Amino acid sequence: MGNTISARDCVKVDEVRELTQHSDYTVTRTSGELEPGWIIGPTGIAANWINQHALKKEGTWRIFLNNNQKDPNLALYAWRHLDKIFPSSLKGQHGEILYWRETVIGKLDALETKRLADELKV
Repeated sequence: MGNTISARDCVKVDEVRELTQHSDYTVTRTSGELEPGWIIGPTGIAANWINQHALKKEGTWRIFLNNNQKDPNLALYAWRHLDKIFPSSLKGQHGEILYWRETVIGKLDALETKRLADELKV
């Protein structure tokens, strides 16, 4: 398919407190349905490096999440656009969600700047 993503293309989010302090996230599905219970964390899939990573693609941040299902028939893993997720604890707090996203973008952008600078050194 040609859409291979590697750890070199991503930033680790384990130092972004705004992402690690929440136990679960709500995802806005394509249908508009809000689906809570998504996590940033262990997935049980082969590429364990992907846990707790974010990717900036076409100017938009994506966070790797999973729906925390133990049944392999129900388990979902996806790079979710930051504008389609929010901490479940902020449900109904539109202003707080926007502030949370802006803060996360700032911290991810700083990590991305460092990643790119380090890449130039190699």
